Amino acid sequence: MSTNGGASYTVNDIVQSGTYKLLIGDTTYYKASEENFETSTKLFHNAFPNGFLWEVLEVYSAPPLITFKWRHWGHFEGKYKNYQPTGETIEIIGVSVAHVSEDLQLLSLEHYYDNTKFLDQLTKQNSLQKRFLNFITKIRRLPNNTFTVKSKTTKCPFVTFLQ
Repeated sequence: MSTNGGASYTVNDIVQSGTYKLLIGDTTYYKASEENFETSTKLFHNAFPNGFLWEVLEVYSAPPLITFKWRHWGHFEGKYKNYQPTGETIEIIGVSVAHVSEDLQLLSLEHYYDNTKFLDQLTKQNSLQKRFLNFITKIRRLPNNTFTVKSKTTKCPFVTFLQ
């Protein structure tokens, strides 16, 4: 098995490391090199307590070289690291190529997808939170935390932006 033309893994590798580590790799929001089978599995099972389903959407070619489009999805209803659940549907869409023998035994499997979009969906709330906190921090730095609007004094920091 390989992902996006990268390293190939055996069935034993998958059993030892788990699919999350091997399919996602090291990214901004997930460090496969810092996880093991148990921690990685727990991390995603917590984020998706009702499962992260996988479905085949379209099949483009027949054996021995089967090419198909798939969707891997679930509802973000549990915590992912320090990111709170949103209840949103999170999905990955990809294409895979399965090489099979005459008796349909799997010989190799290649997956192609953007492994960062999935994690961006899980962590996007954090960027909004950071922007909001930066905004509040800037307001707090304004002199005296008192604002004058049309000769009226107020403690509301947002009023100055409504002029």
